[in-house]
Amino acid sequence: MLAAKLDEQPPAIPGPRHLWSSDPEIVNIRRAFLIYWVKSCILFWILILLVALIYLGSGVNPIWHTGSLDVFVTNFDNGVAGSYFLNAFHNTPAGTLTLNWIFQDSSDSSTIVKQIDEGKAWASVYMRAGVSDSLTQVLQSILNGNTSQITYR
Repeated sequence: MLAAKLDEQPPAIPGPRHLWSSDPEIVNIRRAFLIYWVKSCILFWILILLVALIYLGSGVNPIWHTGSLDVFVTNFDNGVAGSYFLNAFHNTPAGTLTLNWIFQDSSDSSTIVKQIDEGKAWASVYMRAGVSDSLTQVLQSILNGNTSQITYR
């Protein structure tokens, strides 16, 4: 009996199982891992593409896209501040002109909002009436040292 046990071979120790072995269990694990990895990479590439598109789209020169945006410029103040206001828009250099300024007469005030609502203009920039008088009052009160006379409308 002892001799029979000595003649027996020890059970074979299985070799190490590695990722590229042909064991069916490892093949299934490898296939699942590679499918998961490919799906993850595709989603990540799509995310990178979307971020790149947003980045590239944000760097586009706005002059190409805003040249057709009409903006009404109206001076309701007939004083010094109003004239400086209009001169600032008239003297805008051509290189930085990104909007199409349309100068409106102050008598057209009732139709400006209506024209914007109808899509004839994108916006309106205006100087309200009485700004020159308010600025004159503020400057005179500062020069006279009497700031209690300043009133705001």
